[in-house]
Amino acid sequence: MIDVTVKVHDKYQLEIKLTHQFEENRRVSSYKVNFFLFIPNSLDINYSTYKKKDFYSDIQNYIRFKTPVYLINQIYEGNNSPYAKLRKACTNLVELPDKKTVAEYEYHLKMFSSITKSALRDYVVFIGAKTNPSEIVELTETFKDQVEDLCRHFRQLKTIINVPTVEKNIYAILLYGDEYLSLLIEKYTFKLLEFLKRIKTEQSDRAAERLLALIRSEINYRSQNGYESVPQDNSDNESVIFRFSVLKKYLESVLFIDTAKEPEGQFVKQLLISLAAGLAMLFATAVAFWGHSVYGSYTMPIFITLIVSYMLKDRIKELMRIFFTRKISRRLYDQRIKILSGNKKIGVFKEAFDFVKKKNLPQAIVQLRNLGRSKEFDSKFSRESVICYRKKIALYKNLYTTNYHDYQINGINDILRLNVSPFLKKMDNPDKPLYILQDKGYKKTRAQRVYHINLVIKYIFEEDEHLVRYRLVLNRRGIKRIEKIPSVI
Repeated sequence: MIDVTVKVHDKYQLEIKLTHQFEENRRVSSYKVNFFLFIPNSLDINYSTYKKKDFYSDIQNYIRFKTPVYLINQIYEGNNSPYAKLRKACTNLVELPDKKTVAEYEYHLKMFSSITKSALRDYVVFIGAKTNPSEIVELTETFKDQVEDLCRHFRQLKTIINVPTVEKNIYAILLYGDEYLSLLIEKYTFKLLEFLKRIKTEQSDRAAERLLALIRSEINYRSQNGYESVPQDNSDNESVIFRFSVLKKYLESVLFIDTAKEPEGQFVKQLLISLAAGLAMLFATAVAFWGHSVYGSYTMPIFITLIVSYMLKDRIKELMRIFFTRKISRRLYDQRIKILSGNKKIGVFKEAFDFVKKKNLPQAIVQLRNLGRSKEFDSKFSRESVICYRKKIALYKNLYTTNYHDYQINGINDILRLNVSPFLKKMDNPDKPLYILQDKGYKKTRAQRVYHINLVIKYIFEEDEHLVRYRLVLNRRGIKRIEKIPSVI
């Protein structure tokens, strides 16, 4: 099963997130995804202006394991909770501070932080989807109580490992987790306050006051402990954002997967280039034999024939190379990327980019792209170039499960970010003058000039194929919005 989420990461970057659920009994879990971008010709994105290297410099791929799912109270309750595992790791560290116990302590702290971040986010999203004011207030109170319990449990760990046998830099790792936890609570509590603004009742006002008190206590806590992430009024607070980003990358890195790139299909490509050279040489040799049989040796006609055959041989070799390369590129991938967990290879990821002619597209892709289009209008005014980006991922279950022995990992998040800046270069001025009639005369106003780039995603898991379509609405300032188009053909 694969879930697709497409959103605006920032005004210049599109983010596509594929969530792939693992099958219980499968040794190898694999899937394929094809992305088709339909780009208006007026943007001048084509074979000659946008090369493979340009595309690969504009995309970023992140692969990470899905965070194990816990409710907030489940993080600290029970003998097998993430908190219990972290507490045990801290105790083992104090008893025997060696490389193994330090690594285990750091691993469980990172898992605790990643799980907590997801649990807070999911609970806040859950509350935000509610419409009943009293239910929202009740859930908000539960959130506050559970968060305070979570903090109380976690901060007890400081007394366990703040001992002479634990080095200062090892103890500092726990402080990083403590600071990150406080920042997460502040972030998601503010999001809850935004939800409470939608309802104006005495209960919601009291709940908002309690949430504000929670935020103040966390800010004071960070200030008292000398953490650098305390926001200040009349400041750009760049250090707060920078520190939060660094802490996030460090503490959530436990679920990210490393990659190592290498070219794909080089042997086949070189073999085909050699075949092109052989065919060209066959032509030149045949012409030479023919010339000798007709004109004899050491004559002016044979001299000219050999020169012409050499000229044609060179061109034949190049044309055959282009022909074979284009044919084989439809079947091979550009790059083969090893997926690593530590130094262990746990899977393979392949990718390929090319422009595709519309006549060569699968019929289902064309039908989905054309949904809602006026054939007469589009045939006259809307020409498009089509980019196809292909991905194939395979993961070996028996290898990655050993690295996460204490947690159930049941899927991956495959995240792709595409920088659309090159698509904006040839766009018109985003603001255009427009005149509107009024009861008395008219007035001049402004309208926005936008462009549409259609994205069709085809993902294949086992024998099942699924299609989904999105429309990117852009102007020269960047991405305005993304619209999901109904995919019923």
